[in-house]
Amino acid sequence: MRFLVGFIVIISLLFVGFGVWLVNERQQKVNSVILGASSSIAPEVSTPSSLPTPVLTKKPIPTPISNVVAQTKQVRNMKITLWRWDEKGNPGNGIAYPHSDYPQTIHEVSAGTGTYLDPLSAAARKDVFPAGVRLYAPYIQKYLIIEDICGDCGDNHIDIWLNSDGRHMKEVDDCAGKYTKDAEPIELNPPLGRAISTSYLFDPATGICY
Repeated sequence: MRFLVGFIVIISLLFVGFGVWLVNERQQKVNSVILGASSSIAPEVSTPSSLPTPVLTKKPIPTPISNVVAQTKQVRNMKITLWRWDEKGNPGNGIAYPHSDYPQTIHEVSAGTGTYLDPLSAAARKDVFPAGVRLYAPYIQKYLIIEDICGDCGDNHIDIWLNSDGRHMKEVDDCAGKYTKDAEPIELNPPLGRAISTSYLFDPATGICY
């Protein structure tokens, strides 16, 4: 009887041990599966959100203000007459403001081709335009310079020298009439660069008026 009881106890212990071993074995398999699954999942790394790239804009460079003051164009409508060699019974080409006495003028006698450096002699009333004042007459494309006095001229009246030497005087008078104007725009103190014609208004050698 004792032998039978001991055998049953041994068999029971074996079953209990086997059950414990089986439970442990299953638990290890479950753990390995869990570990394998967790290792296959990459750790989530938090990355900072990308910041927008700053856009660099160039500031406009201000245009420098020129320190050169633009001159205002001065134009006056003026009566134009022409004086010639035999003007009022006083033959010659003398002028009231020869360069030797008035450095601001250019010629010693009535002369000039009409360029800026060689303007055509002109006359005006003494209290209107002083000696050496430059003018520009667009209708004949010539620069003028005050080198004589016109006692009969009014406030808006200038007298221009007509190239002559005593020959072909009828043609000279006709030519003077051609260029005489009651009102013509004249620019005061013109700058260099105006359109010019360097030909004489009248050629005393041929008697031709241009």
